[in-house]
Amino acid sequence: TLKKICIYSAYSLVPYIVCTFIAVIFSNVLVQDESIWITAIQYLGIGWSVILMVQAMRAVHQYSFGKTLASIIGTIFAMLLILFLAILLLSLFQQVYVFGYSVYTEIMYRIRG
Repeated sequence: TLKKICIYSAYSLVPYIVCTFIAVIFSNVLVQDESIWITAIQYLGIGWSVILMVQAMRAVHQYSFGKTLASIIGTIFAMLLILFLAILLLSLFQQVYVFGYSVYTEIMYRIRG
């Protein structure tokens, strides 16, 4: 159900939030040369959250691990395809607007002169 998906997603983001909070505290204590620890804590939080998110997807949809990864890759591919089409559509609308504006200005120059 959608409720379980929201709950699992929220729980899987907890390590990211906690590690970000710890990294913020460490950034006020550590010097520039010790920033590798801050980066390591951030990557730890991201990695842990990704693992929990994959396991949550696997549990919610009752997929095998391979089918879960295939589903994630397919979703990312579909998102990239939709993003590409949206950018293409935006570019098309921009070109139509520029064409219409240039036709309008050309007509106005012809009427005045």
